[in-house]
Amino acid sequence: MSDELSVKEFFNLPAAKITSEHSKGRLIIFEGIDGSGKTTAVKIASEHLSRLGIPHICTKEPYGLDAVPFPNENSCQECATNAIFFKIGAFVASRELHIKDVILPALQEGKIVLCDRFIESTFAYQGINEDATEVIESIYPQWGKSNKFMGFSIHSILLQSMLSDIEKRLLDRGENFDLDRLKEIQARYYYRYDYKLQPLKHAHHETFWNHNEEHPLFESRIIAFIDRAIFTRGA
Repeated sequence: MSDELSVKEFFNLPAAKITSEHSKGRLIIFEGIDGSGKTTAVKIASEHLSRLGIPHICTKEPYGLDAVPFPNENSCQECATNAIFFKIGAFVASRELHIKDVILPALQEGKIVLCDRFIESTFAYQGINEDATEVIESIYPQWGKSNKFMGFSIHSILLQSMLSDIEKRLLDRGENFDLDRLKEIQARYYYRYDYKLQPLKHAHHETFWNHNEEHPLFESRIIAFIDRAIFTRGA
């Protein structure tokens, strides 16, 4: 990547202006709410790629946000509005570092990048109203309009589950959660994949209802998704 371009500037270049040196590697994204099976899916995908001898890395978002003191969203309506825009800014800055430090170097080396959440998670988690969604769209104007990310092929799968299954998994893990909030986030994911990404869905963006991640069908579906992402001609 040219030193004269920021990640955001390069990301929003028209595909025709991105040279062939950026065409190797693939970014494969696993999206979904907490407890949907993303961690298990990434593990299955990584083991499959290792068996095939295909160089890859596993990474996840948020990247480097542990020390960020997020404001309280529950204190008042104005605070909630300010808090969500603060979070959008924090996650965007985090993603820019993630791209520079981890994702782009691996892609330029021709590796497969398995990423637990990416830009769609910002729409799902922080896109709580029209204003917030418009801000996110203004930051990533080319996202959802192409199957390329900075010149590299992108593929994603949205893992969805019944909320009763999600609740059981999170309880088994001892995690705190707000089931109503997770329901809203899952609905936004559903909307994004079934409407906003619909024109790009063939061989690039898929949805899968995960009823039981320990069932052999779950593993076979994830492996089939990975194989399509890597071996489909023109993908």
